[in-house]
Amino acid sequence: QLTVRPALRAPTVAQVGTYSLEANPAAGQQDAERYEWRRGGEQINQTGAVVKVTTNGNYTARAQRTFTLGSSTIT
Repeated sequence: QLTVRPALRAPTVAQVGTYSLEANPAAGQQDAERYEWRRGGEQINQTGAVVKVTTNGNYTARAQRTFTLGSSTIT
């Protein structure tokens, strides 16, 4: 049986400390397993919901979740 899951919507990003940003899931969605963080289009090497930043810039996050279909993994 195949279950179709809705696409993950972009989380909102908020400053939660002097050097910390947090990705919050869109309304009605669960937390993602990991996040792809970018600063000005360049991917940074952090995947948690909260990241430490020391460089000014425009930060974005993309929610990621892994699904398994039979023996295949889909991200």
